[in-house]
Amino acid sequence: MRHEGRFRNSTKLDAVIISFPRNTVILENPFTKKAIKPSLWKKLICLPWFNFEYSYTNWPAVNLRQRIDLEQEKLIELSSIEL
Repeated sequence: MRHEGRFRNSTKLDAVIISFPRNTVILENPFTKKAIKPSLWKKLICLPWFNFEYSYTNWPAVNLRQRIDLEQEKLIELSSIEL
């Protein structure tokens, strides 16, 4: 990505829910001060086709920023490989 992400630039969004034909994912803002409450998680995981594996959230480990940094490092390394 040539930008720092859609959540980085002064957004008021705390999270987005994206529904695809066979997957529903949650992308939480890693910079939010209002994390998704545990009581809401019980409802979110019941969404049709909910896929926790493809979601990026601070729940339950509160390590979203670390996960994003790791993914960014992987992409940078992949881009340096000559095919």
